[in-house]
Formats: sequence, C-alpha cells, structure tokens
Amino acid sequence: MSHSETNADAETKALKQAMAESFFAIIGAPDDEETAARADQVVERLDARLAPPSESAPSATGH
Repeated sequence: MSHSETNADAETKALKQAMAESFFAIIGAPDDEETAARADQVVERLDARLAPPSESAPSATGH
C-alpha cells in the first residue's frame, strides 16, 4: 500500500467517524439547523469519497 493510499484510507475513516458523531449530534439537537447542515456536509464529503471515479458528476437528485 502506498503512502497516498494510506492517507486516503485515513481520511475515509475520519469522515466515517465524523458522520457517526454528526448522527449523535442530530439525535441530541434534532431541531438545530446548523447541526443538520454540518451533518449534511459530512455525508456529502463521504459520499464523494466512496463514489467510484466514473460517478464524479452530480446525480439526477442534485447530489
């Protein structure tokens, strides 16, 4: 495994952890729009990270 693959894996792991923390934050503050917006950003970043390279264009849903 190359150094760049290790960095990519570490970033993916960090995004997964951030997503889990975001879900707990939403549970704790379900009406907080800022918390929801931050969680949405994390999910979008993780989705982009996990998407195959050919799916770099936005989908029909706008994400």
